[in-house]
This record gives sequence, C-alpha cells and structure tokens, in this order.
Amino acid sequence: MTRLRRLPAPGVLAALLAMMVLLPIAFAANAQTPGRLTDSAFIKASQCAGWAQVLSEDASIQQLIREQSSRRIEVVRNRAEAAQADAAREARRSQGLTRQALSERLASECATFELSARSN
Repeated sequence: MTRLRRLPAPGVLAALLAMMVLLPIAFAANAQTPGRLTDSAFIKASQCAGWAQVLSEDASIQQLIREQSSRRIEVVRNRAEAAQADAAREARRSQGLTRQALSERLASECATFELSARSN
C-alpha cells in the first residue's frame, strides 16, 4: 500500500514562493554599480596608488581612490589608507632590483586600476 505524502501547509508554500521570487530581486538590487570597485579591489587600488605616488608621477589611480572612497565603511577606508601608506613606504625604501620589481608590479597588477581611472 502506497502512503501519500502530506503537502506543507499553505503558509509554508506561500513563504517559499515569496522567497523564490524576492531573493533574485534582492540580489539584483545589491549588485554593484558599474565602475564601483569591490572593497578588496579598492584596498588593492590604494596599494597601487601608494606605489604610483613614489615610482611614477601618474595621479590617475589617486583620483580613482578619491572618487571611490565615498560610501565606504570606515574599516575599509582605514585598511586602504594603511595599504597605501605601506606601499609608499616600501617604494621609497626600495633600491635596484627591488625598485624594478615594484615598477613591474605597478605596471602589471595595477594596470586595471589605471585604465579604470582614465575611463572615468
């Protein structure tokens, strides 16, 4: 003899249906606006700005940081400022091959941020 399974209560079905409809909308609303960096990318861009501040005279990344810093929580801004200060200190202390390696990192890892800054 086959047992019939009971369906969940109508309230539970309604709640599941509402979640299925509303969750994608909530995620879409929370999606990043085009051109806005994630917090980790913002911190990395700040590091690149610190290197660029010492190794080159290109201020485009610094402009990107200024534009992107609004609406960041204090913890992220503090970490970005620390990353920028550490990178600038590292670049000022670098010599010879270390300085060349930092310049190469600036050219490769930070190219995305330079392009973003120039397109804004």
